[in-house]
Amino acid sequence: MDKVSVIIPVYNSENTLEKCLDSVIKQTYKNLEIICINDGSMDSSLDILKRYVKKDKRIILIDKKNGGASRARNDGIRKATGDYITFIDADDYIESTMIEEMYNTILKKKVDVLRCNYKMSYKNSDKIDIGNLSGFSNKKLNAKQIKDSFLGKLLDGSIPCYVWLLMIKKEILDSGNIFFKEDVHRTQKCLFICFLIQF
Repeated sequence: MDKVSVIIPVYNSENTLEKCLDSVIKQTYKNLEIICINDGSMDSSLDILKRYVKKDKRIILIDKKNGGASRARNDGIRKATGDYITFIDADDYIESTMIEEMYNTILKKKVDVLRCNYKMSYKNSDKIDIGNLSGFSNKKLNAKQIKDSFLGKLLDGSIPCYVWLLMIKKEILDSGNIFFKEDVHRTQKCLFICFLIQF
């Protein structure tokens, strides 16, 4: 069974971090490496992470000075030893079968990168946004389809650039030397996905 590395950048996330971590350690897919990067948090996030390290031996803690989410994710990529990588933000949580379903789909479809869907809820609101893939749901795309259709929709905002929707074969990142641009802030996730799908 392949190992999946889950990379979680953490910055001042004390209010959501426990729910996030609980959702990861309770995954039905058990062969996980959970890499948490404390990015200079000034609240109790580091204390929470240290407590969870004692609770689950699959959790690896990187404690560093604040350098931003891109650098934190890159530190996670460099540390990862899994066959596949996925990202989760510390203010998110995932369904208990998410990683298992994504992994099984990657094997079934024989793809190197998989994107899932999402629901987004809002604090102090009953509003829930359901993500959609703008006609790309349940489709395996070849290089031409990615360049001709998917990339354009990604760049015009029709498809959100959320890296926490991805599962990626680690070999792809390694062979392409693909990382997040640390000197770019607002578009770093979109650039990462563009580098990934162009490789």
